[in-house]
Amino acid sequence: MGCGSSHSYQAEVLQTWDEVKKTVQSRPHKGKLVVRRSGWKTVRIFVSSTFRDFHAERETLVKEVFPDLRVWCEKRRLYLVDCDLRWGVPKDTTTEETLRTCLGEIDRCYSDNIMPFFLNLTSPETHTLLRFVCERCGWIPNRNEVPQSVIEEYRWVMGLSVTEMEVIHGAYRVDNPNSLFMMRNAKFLDSVPEEHHPVFVDPNPIAADKLKMLKDMLKNKFPSDQVGYYTCEFEHIDPDDGRVYLKGLDKSFRDQIFNFFKKRISQQYPLEEVTTDPYKHAQESHESFMKSRSTMVLGRNEILQKISDYITALL
Repeated sequence: MGCGSSHSYQAEVLQTWDEVKKTVQSRPHKGKLVVRRSGWKTVRIFVSSTFRDFHAERETLVKEVFPDLRVWCEKRRLYLVDCDLRWGVPKDTTTEETLRTCLGEIDRCYSDNIMPFFLNLTSPETHTLLRFVCERCGWIPNRNEVPQSVIEEYRWVMGLSVTEMEVIHGAYRVDNPNSLFMMRNAKFLDSVPEEHHPVFVDPNPIAADKLKMLKDMLKNKFPSDQVGYYTCEFEHIDPDDGRVYLKGLDKSFRDQIFNFFKKRISQQYPLEEVTTDPYKHAQESHESFMKSRSTMVLGRNEILQKISDYITALL
């Protein structure tokens, strides 16, 4: 499976990033971001990565990192929402709907938190034992697939993958201090059975140069505490769905992410001692519980609409 670099691909990638630099804010955010508040506040964390090859990491986030972080947030009167679009983009949506869903969710993070709490997972290092192998860079839409309205609204840079564009929109253009980039050591492929390498290997020959450039640009743009590295190994194959599971994510991966966002959230939303009426406090707790259970409801749109119409008619 060829994934070797060439000068033509390097030149193409360099040209793309020259266009990216033209869209960077001339006055990015500097200094500490502190928000004074009363009552509960929503904190959104947007997870950006290709999907199939980072299934194990996303499962760790959903089952371990975010539940612990959610409990910690609730003690500070903060409501945590993790934005994992694996379940939020139906397969039958149009290209425009897909692009707007991805970037629009980041817009919601801007709206709620001024600067998005943004997590990107990538694996930019070329595998060392198998020649001409690199990992996935994601879907790269062509000019005909990106509507002009999306290009103008989001300053879309042609040649970028959707995942790269999420990085640009959510972090790179604004020097986002709430962004964390976790880079997986590609040597884990040594432990993955060869028949499952296609899950992780990108057949697109430009992928190697794109991932190398992305890694270099992030390292040069952001301080070291915003660029983390982790290692992992093959664990097993799920017999039901064929997904690859990895081990070794408990410390180098899980703890780095938890500690980073705990620090950033506490700095942006410092804990304030407030005297709250016990009935008001109970009401807020119920509202937080309701939000935590209703945000991830998917499907059953007709039933939900009937309920909404019925309640509205009573008002």
